[in-house]
Amino acid sequence: MERILITNITSNGNVRVGDKSKEKEYKIMKRSITARGVEMPVTVLKKNGAYVLLDGHQRLQISEELGLKDIPCTVMPDSTDPAIHQLTANMFSVPMSALEASKTIGGLLKERPTLTRQEIADMFGKNIGWVKRALQYNNLIKPLQLDIKVEWIKRYYRQRNI
Repeated sequence: MERILITNITSNGNVRVGDKSKEKEYKIMKRSITARGVEMPVTVLKKNGAYVLLDGHQRLQISEELGLKDIPCTVMPDSTDPAIHQLTANMFSVPMSALEASKTIGGLLKERPTLTRQEIADMFGKNIGWVKRALQYNNLIKPLQLDIKVEWIKRYYRQRNI
């Protein structure tokens, strides 16, 4: 991973169409980036000395809006097929559930016990209710946690007819 100046990255378009800046998920991501910076690198293709954005259009757009100078990037080799990479990255992204985040949040609070629920919510781009649910999952016995996770995954795929 390397940090690349935002002005050195170009885009050939996003597979997702339309302006996403008014959508809830975009606003949540912007809150998270404002609070923590860009933690998940965008993916670029280095071609003829230039960097072409493959994945992370919204992260790049938000970074530009916030006036950030550079962004963490994963650089793919010139042999990468940009269209296939964009489709793959967008087709298979699954949101993290409160259950999946529960251990991470619990560990974070052990390391930094003074964190507020709001600070944690901002880190994950979620609301305080989501954080409270995640913390409650830590109190469940392991077999019950697994049952809930399996049901959440089944419901996710059923809703998307996958």
